[in-house]
Amino acid sequence: MGIRHHAAAGVICAALALAGCAASKAGSPGVGAQGVSPGASTPAVPTPGDSSPPASTPTDASPPGSVHQLVLSGQVEPGVEQGCLILRDADKAYDLIGGDPSIVKAGARVRVVGHLAVGVMSHCMQGQLFQVTEAHAL
Repeated sequence: MGIRHHAAAGVICAALALAGCAASKAGSPGVGAQGVSPGASTPAVPTPGDSSPPASTPTDASPPGSVHQLVLSGQVEPGVEQGCLILRDADKAYDLIGGDPSIVKAGARVRVVGHLAVGVMSHCMQGQLFQVTEAHAL
């Protein structure tokens, strides 16, 4: 009976400690659901040992008060899953949704304009979902 009592007390202590950690993160001011402040842009930060410069930095093409438009450029890669197209821009990967299929295709160097797709599901499971509204071959 003593071992069960100690085991139960240990489980309760661990649960309380984890609940405290979750509560302190949830109460952080200015942090959105994805861990960044809404509207904030995060600069590309090279990782230690990474000597290659980023391909480009996403630029904000949206006028104030409109949908947050981004401009990305780079080479489109085939995703792990069939039918998925991935664009690596700076230090992030984007799962491209939409766009002219004659331009946005695996192996193509492109500049795409669009926005992060919120509330959309994908089977690709690579990078952030990016809804393409314009695509230009480079």
